[in-house]
Amino acid sequence: MNPEPAYQGRSGTVWLDHWATYKFDAPVLLAKHLPNELLIEQRRASAIDILAELGPKARLARPALVRFVESQDEDAMSRESVKRALRCVDGMDK
Repeated sequence: MNPEPAYQGRSGTVWLDHWATYKFDAPVLLAKHLPNELLIEQRRASAIDILAELGPKARLARPALVRFVESQDEDAMSRESVKRALRCVDGMDK
């Protein structure tokens, strides 16, 4: 039998019991520390623009850009921006 997972010397049960006392405040507390969806999108768009601006100097980012374009989880507008960045990285567009 596997021992119960522990964190900072306390078992998982102890942590769950601890958080249960704050069950009404926990979502609010967690929300303050989770990334903001809009901020994530803005940072992603800025990163894509910077890679496009760097052009061939950003060639090490090419595999990640290709994976992004091939991903079915990403929206079409983001994929088009990444395709443009890929053309810039490949020296085919400015």
